[in-house]
Amino acid sequence: MSLEQAFSSLLHETGQARANAKTPEQIQAIRIEVLGRKGKLAQLFGQLQSCSPEERKSIGQTANAVKEKLEALLFEEKNSATGEISLHTWSNTRDRNGHLHPLTIFLRKVLSIFESMGYDIIDSPELESEQYNFDLLNIPKDHPARDQWDTFFVRRPGQKSDALLRTHTSPMQIRGMIGRKPPVRIAVPGRVFRHEASDSTHGSCFYNIEGFAIDTKLSLADLIGTLTTFLQSIYGKDIRVRFRPSFFPFVEPGMEVDMQFSKMSKGELRWLEMLGSGMIHPKVLSNMGVDPEKYSGFAFGLGMDRLAMGYWGIDHIKYLYSGNYEFGKQF
Repeated sequence: MSLEQAFSSLLHETGQARANAKTPEQIQAIRIEVLGRKGKLAQLFGQLQSCSPEERKSIGQTANAVKEKLEALLFEEKNSATGEISLHTWSNTRDRNGHLHPLTIFLRKVLSIFESMGYDIIDSPELESEQYNFDLLNIPKDHPARDQWDTFFVRRPGQKSDALLRTHTSPMQIRGMIGRKPPVRIAVPGRVFRHEASDSTHGSCFYNIEGFAIDTKLSLADLIGTLTTFLQSIYGKDIRVRFRPSFFPFVEPGMEVDMQFSKMSKGELRWLEMLGSGMIHPKVLSNMGVDPEKYSGFAFGLGMDRLAMGYWGIDHIKYLYSGNYEFGKQF
């Protein structure tokens, strides 16, 4: 059985099991078995890593479609009296339906795309050290680039140094390689914090995804292809994307990636900066324990909030954190 057939078979088998389930407990058991962190679906996605890029692209489409159908199937409740199906999770409060926050919905969509491209999704700490947040990423104390990541420090009594609320998920370029050897493809979602003024597209707290890949013979063309494929998967094949040179201490060369949006500018097309990227600096590769003479790598940092705003057509970041019921129930 091919991997693509295995995804389709899992959907068929789960459908049968769901139809035979009689109680909430039985349905929950199926959810865990199929959608759990080490469930059947996760195992199949794990096998995508051994496929060629061409196979991952074709199988990934089937895999993502199966995942969406499984999630819908296993979070349905059938009314025993009418036979009608309503989408909500089982809970003790049966007369209230909850739903996911738009950032969570969008994050799951983004991560499913990276999983289909063979990326491992890993967790990370929000409280960091200067060493991982700055020094090992080629941003020493006297480097002017630190001004771009002005941040919040936390005193740690009895410790040799203070901690800080991380300014990006880039420290996982170093942490993520502990115990790992190339080739790797890793994506790291999480909240980051910066001491900066708020405006329509900036906030002191936002969600970031760090992605990086390390292998032999990776080039800037691979990075451009990866980011173009990702953005087209989110926004459609007809979007306009441009890459322009920029500076980040932990990559060389570095690029900003812009997209042309109309949703966020009242119908007028305008370019909006979406993410930073580049080839991992040889010094950073060395700090990972990777030989820069043998391997190369690329990295990119996605601002989840800004990407979600473009996807949903939201014109101010404040709405994502307002807790406003009328706003949230639209999603």
